[in-house]
Amino acid sequence: MTDKKTEMFELNLQDVGGAEFPYLFFEADTSAPQMLFMHATGFLPWLWQPVIEEFIPANNVWAPFICDYRSCNPDAGGLSWDVIARDLATFCRRQQIREPLIVGHSMGATVSSIATALYGLQPRGLILIEPIFLPDQFYEMKPEVNSHPLASKSIKRTNHWKDEEEAWSYLKSKPLFASWDERVLQIYHKYGMQKQEEGSLQLTCSPQNEAQCSWVAGI
Repeated sequence: MTDKKTEMFELNLQDVGGAEFPYLFFEADTSAPQMLFMHATGFLPWLWQPVIEEFIPANNVWAPFICDYRSCNPDAGGLSWDVIARDLATFCRRQQIREPLIVGHSMGATVSSIATALYGLQPRGLILIEPIFLPDQFYEMKPEVNSHPLASKSIKRTNHWKDEEEAWSYLKSKPLFASWDERVLQIYHKYGMQKQEEGSLQLTCSPQNEAQCSWVAGI
């Protein structure tokens, strides 16, 4: 049993066929309801922690990390959400996740919907926060990264800070993070940035990796 106050640190890995699918897990017991939390592109499963704490230990909870688990090139089409959806469905089968309540944000919401519609995932409910559903004709396009509506923004993200103080000041200065709960912002700073050997920081999910996961074509 995982204590409600325990921080989620370690990622587990599940083979989904040609790739290791990373995830965080809060264990209750075998008879407890199951929940799945899917994050947005460029975000992190750890950011769900304050929400997940409201549901444990009464539920078994999984939170996958979708970033660089499959290597691919955004200039060559990236990692389509169809592939991620298939991997998600495989992940749930191999983890014996049955009829979970799924909470998904942005990419996480869309991927969960695709896995449910096309790949046999059978949730007892879907809570979709800002899902990205585009016109049918978009999926027939093959835009380059610079003209892709999502990847073009991802690839340009700032990805270097000389030290933790500069990184924290950067987060505090950005309108995107202005309304974030202080604890969630601290979680993002801790897990969303990795310290390099020389002491500088870079994003855990690099702009290149975020761009490749922003590629919705191919569904």
